[in-house]
Amino acid sequence: MIKVDLSLLFFIYLVLSLGGIIVLWFWFELKHPPGRLKPYSKTIYRCSICTFRYMDYVDKKITRCSRCGSLNDSTESASDDF
Repeated sequence: MIKVDLSLLFFIYLVLSLGGIIVLWFWFELKHPPGRLKPYSKTIYRCSICTFRYMDYVDKKITRCSRCGSLNDSTESASDDF
């Protein structure tokens, strides 16, 4: 039977765990290069009911206000006043 000190066993566990995390990190960075995870559109909408301004990242004709839940047309975007 091989005798291993407890501190050496902990060190091996730590090195293997951190090595696995670093390998997964590099693999994710290679699979998803920077700039690929950007939103499709950055349109600022103003709710016609509560006048709350919100952003919707999906190109839809009708968007839902995140505060009151009312439906708003995409033609009523409020990109001014910012």
